[in-house]
Amino acid sequence: MGNIEEYDPEELLYYDLYRLRDKETKFLADLTGLDMDLTRTIIFCKILAKLMIAEEEEFTLIDALATAALVRYSRCFTKAVRNKIPTEYMASFPDDLKEKHKYFINLRNKYIAHSVNIFEDNYVSLEVHKGPNGKRTIKSVTMGGSWIGGLGIQNIYDLVNLCEKLLLRIRDEMRNEKKRLLKFYKSKPIDDILNSAIKHPPFPDDKDVEKRKHWT
Repeated sequence: MGNIEEYDPEELLYYDLYRLRDKETKFLADLTGLDMDLTRTIIFCKILAKLMIAEEEEFTLIDALATAALVRYSRCFTKAVRNKIPTEYMASFPDDLKEKHKYFINLRNKYIAHSVNIFEDNYVSLEVHKGPNGKRTIKSVTMGGSWIGGLGIQNIYDLVNLCEKLLLRIRDEMRNEKKRLLKFYKSKPIDDILNSAIKHPPFPDDKDVEKRKHWT
């Protein structure tokens, strides 16, 4: 069998997809995941903006959407098995946009994901009664708390702006990487490629929650 050939999908009645898990494809796979996270962030933000503009008092839903948007955005800048967005992607951004990015990362790290800053303030109070003779007596202990809303309407617009600018760079990189990979694999014997590929990968289930992704 020869090398991979170009084809017209309309001329084919049937074709197979072979999933590649080698290090050659990891960069494009990582970019695909980053694209998905940024796209979902934009979707969450647009739903959130509609609720806030309409003054819908869906506070639990607003909180959930803001949390989801910040988590999805921030995980793009944390290296795990998947690589994070390269720092040079934001190098050309104006300083005010870089500051907004820093704010969103801090908001996620110090408020949404971890209770660190004063945006969340939980406290204990003493209920003190004062009698006719001026004597003060502690009657009870009470608890309370205050929480700042995660995102305002301008924050939402800024977050969408950041995502859209990053997506322009990521999708340009994805187009170039697809061309590079096609050229690379077309130069290899197709049997060698397909023997190392996965035709029908199993779908993960609950027992795989701690299983790490692997690249060969």
